[in-house]
This record gives sequence, structure tokens and C-alpha cells, in this order.
Amino acid sequence: MAAPAAPGGIRCRQILVELLRPFGADDWADDLVDEFGSLAGVLAASPASIERLVGAGHPAITHIGMVRGVMLHVLRAEALSAPILTNSQALIDYLFADMAHLPAERLRVLFLNSKNRLLRDEVMSEGSVNETQIYPREIVRPL
Repeated sequence: MAAPAAPGGIRCRQILVELLRPFGADDWADDLVDEFGSLAGVLAASPASIERLVGAGHPAITHIGMVRGVMLHVLRAEALSAPILTNSQALIDYLFADMAHLPAERLRVLFLNSKNRLLRDEVMSEGSVNETQIYPREIVRPL
């Protein structure tokens, strides 16, 4: 087994093995973590990039996508029920969970109320590896 790519790498591999075991794909956990750096990286990876390692059409690819969807749903539900964005670290943690391993830049607008409760989180633009374009009127339009 290769050395963990990030802190908690061994735990990332263990969790991924358990997630993939029902699909007979637990032997891919090491390859996936090595390729994407962590469990978070695997969950954020595109289906096409996972297919390169596990083969096209494998049900484990859909399962990984579903796990990511569930994780994001829970994080968003938490964000909508509590004022978690009260400081810069809370904001970084929230955005890191969804965007840390994306292959392209993304501009998001977080709409907060006066108590820093998240009202809406919208992706306004997706760009290339290092930039995205947006016009101010695009941000103001949803208001």
C-alpha cells in the first residue's frame, strides 16, 4: 500500500473500502485515494475521471456520486438550520467541502440574512482551471 497522500489517508482508504465493498470494488480504494489524494478528492472527482480507474459503467461510480450528494445535502441542511457562517473559518470549511477538489474555478454567491444564516447558495459561473467570468448584473439579478 502506498503512503497516505494526506493526513488521515489511512482512514480515507478504510472508509472508501467499506463504501465500495458491496460493489466488489474495494480493491480500488488505494488507486482512487492515490489518484485523487483523499476521500474528499474521490467524492469530488468527476464520474469520467473515476471511470478511468474502475471501468466505464461500473455501479460503484454511481454509488460514489450518491454518497457525495448525500454529504452535500447534509452540509447544506446544517447550513440552512444554523448560522454556521459567522466567521471566516466557518465559511472556508463550508466551501471547502464542496469545492476543494474541483477541476475548474467556480464563482458562488452566498446569500445570508442579518444573522449570518445561509438563505441561498448559488453557482453563478463556472470557468477554466484558473479563472471564471461574471458580470455584476448576473449576481444582482436573482435578488
